[in-house]
Amino acid sequence: MRPAPFPALLFALSLALLSGCAHAGAKTVAPGGPPPRLLPLEEILPAPIARTSAQSADALDARGAALRAQH
Repeated sequence: MRPAPFPALLFALSLALLSGCAHAGAKTVAPGGPPPRLLPLEEILPAPIARTSAQSADALDARGAALRAQH
């Protein structure tokens, strides 16, 4: 019994389509201009960032107490 030619044909077509993909990005040039501006985390995150471990512990304790009070 002969195997169906479809897998071999599909393999050959995929190799033909992907033959030039290895070097596709080598000829592209980066756009000119200044690099993008990095935003500080305070502008991205909705809540203020705890600066010290004591602040973090206090914030976690308060959150835990609030959750326990709800339930």
